[in-house]
Amino acid sequence: MKNNGPVTQREFQIGEHETLLSATDLKGRIIYANDAFIACSGFEREELYGKAHNLVRHPDMPPAAFEDMWSTIQGGRLWTALVKNRRKDGDHYWVRANAAPIRQRGEITGYLSVRVQAPRNGVSAHEEIYRGMQQGDRKLDLLRGQVVRRSLAGCYTRWRFVSLATRMRLGLGALWLAGAAGMAFAGGGAAAQWPALANWTLAVLVSGWWSRVAVHGPLRQLMVQAQAVASGQRAEPLFLNRCDEIGLVMRGIEQASLNLLSLVGDIQDKVVHVRSGAHDLQQGNEKLAQRTQETVARLEETAAANEQLAAAIGSNSETAAQAAQMATQAVRMAAQSAAMVAQAQESMRGVSASSQKVADITSMIDAIAFQTNILALNAAVEAARAGEHGRGFAVVASEVRALSTKSANAARQIKQLIDASTAQVDAGNRTVVAAGSTLTEAVQAVERVAAMMEDIRLASQEQSHGVAQINQALAQLEQIAKHNAAQVTDSAQLSQVLGAQAQRLDEAASVFRQEV
Repeated sequence: MKNNGPVTQREFQIGEHETLLSATDLKGRIIYANDAFIACSGFEREELYGKAHNLVRHPDMPPAAFEDMWSTIQGGRLWTALVKNRRKDGDHYWVRANAAPIRQRGEITGYLSVRVQAPRNGVSAHEEIYRGMQQGDRKLDLLRGQVVRRSLAGCYTRWRFVSLATRMRLGLGALWLAGAAGMAFAGGGAAAQWPALANWTLAVLVSGWWSRVAVHGPLRQLMVQAQAVASGQRAEPLFLNRCDEIGLVMRGIEQASLNLLSLVGDIQDKVVHVRSGAHDLQQGNEKLAQRTQETVARLEETAAANEQLAAAIGSNSETAAQAAQMATQAVRMAAQSAAMVAQAQESMRGVSASSQKVADITSMIDAIAFQTNILALNAAVEAARAGEHGRGFAVVASEVRALSTKSANAARQIKQLIDASTAQVDAGNRTVVAAGSTLTEAVQAVERVAAMMEDIRLASQEQSHGVAQINQALAQLEQIAKHNAAQVTDSAQLSQVLGAQAQRLDEAASVFRQEV
């Protein structure tokens, strides 16, 4: 016998309304286990399926208990007893196990075990009984899951296994003996007693026959039908003409079998659609997840490109700000240059005015030299008239004339120079005026450039702000897309779980499926 260990002797309490169900093939290998049984056993589903059911057997359970179970269910009967099972971690749990054969088309194809919470008072009693059986107590035994004693006192406990037919025969036999004894004690001759005894015997036999036909036979058929329903088969409609207790019980058994089979059939029909829908949903979720992941990748690429655009706009904004600052400095320098040109123009006008004054003075000198020359000529004429006396005065007049001539020549040269200077000053003035006009236009142009650069800077700032908002929106879209991707992944997982649950439901329904 397989000895599972080690054990901790810690009890794992199952829920009051939990039902642990498992099914095995004819060799005791697990072919189905519901979620409650898997969770209670502590094993994974893959660790149970295809393995012998004694994987959960506890070492404290006596081998005689399972020998009794297999002999009972292999004989086509139901087996019920309190069982101590072992969990994977060594803990244990007590259940009331109900084992029954599974029939398909009249043949046993496997075994079904349904377990519920065991009563606490029964656990304590069975723990002592199983311990005694493990220690070799020959006074105790199990029969169809019931604890019996092999002593004389145990005969009473074995009475519960006597069939109803035997009990009826024993009861009728005791009744016949009581009647016969009464006739014997009543006295009278044998000739008078034999007809009464014969009649009494006939009445007892007729009563036995009637009890067998009307009560025991139908009850046996009810038992067969009840076992068939417990095995997942459909009950045959019997005793439809009877409305007594037996007829009503038969109708209840038949209705229970119809309810079970119709429910199983309906579940199987629905499971097909659920599995198909779950498969389609899973495929759709996988495609949606792929598209969502692609969307997230594109959003990430767009966000990266937008960040580069934001960096470029920021750089342009800084460049525009620097250009605006330089344009402002250029405007200021151009304004200073225009002011200097205006001052130069004003200076040129002063020089031109001074030159004009010098020309006027030169003209005056020339006029004085002319008059002096005339006076010198007159003095020479008068000196000539004076003769010897005027010779010295003539020499002076000649010198004065020469000086006046030189003064006139110098004045003419100065005038020429002044005229040339005045022409140059006028040309310079015109040039300065033109330069001032050009500088004014340049200042206006630079001011317009500065205004345009300021507009560019402001536009770049607005663009940068807009790109930041776009980045924020893209980040939100990316988060939403990632959240959607996570939800799609969860939906895909849920669809897988739904498909797995549909498969599990189909497996559960297949335990009772009737092959055609």
